[in-house]
Amino acid sequence: MTEVAEGQSPKRYESESPLWSPEISSGIYSYPLPVTPDMTEIGTQIAAIDPPEESIEQIGPFIVSHSPPSHYGAHSQALDFLVPDGTPVLAADDGEIVDLVIDNTEWGATSDFATKANYIVIKHANGEFTRYTHLASYSFSEQIQQQIAEGKPVYVARGQQIATTGKTGWTDRDHLHFTVFIEEKERVIDGASYPNSYGFRTLKPQLE
Repeated sequence: MTEVAEGQSPKRYESESPLWSPEISSGIYSYPLPVTPDMTEIGTQIAAIDPPEESIEQIGPFIVSHSPPSHYGAHSQALDFLVPDGTPVLAADDGEIVDLVIDNTEWGATSDFATKANYIVIKHANGEFTRYTHLASYSFSEQIQQQIAEGKPVYVARGQQIATTGKTGWTDRDHLHFTVFIEEKERVIDGASYPNSYGFRTLKPQLE
């Protein structure tokens, strides 16, 4: 599948094109994290860490950030759920794990760490993918790790715990970077073709 790398700089024509206009996901996904009564308060506290997040909103019980400099171009619909390290990460829908990195331990607040994140990508029946980034090293369940080691396809169920959050990659605070995306080489808008050098585009997720 297409590699979905963090921190790539888009070409200028891509940044200025309507290629990245918001499009809503066809799938309706569950929250990729457990819902607890204190999540709003915890997220607000994480958002206030220096430097404070400039653009946040509340989605359900979660405080979500949109302001990081990595959220541009193909990454423009990414959601940063502000939750503490060690929070369980849940599959947002049934699907197959098609890509993952589990062994990174480094993190930092600059793009130098963009390729150091642990993540999981799940492909869903509707052709969309979900990606869960900034995961703790080797935090995947024993069942998932065993299936990977045996070279077997790994299928997960909606709401199943797949990992835990942990600071890896490009980050300056505790959070889960969550995206819904589709593979895309080009897009035709009003008769004009816009090439997509990333090979993917994030969608605005429908969450419940």
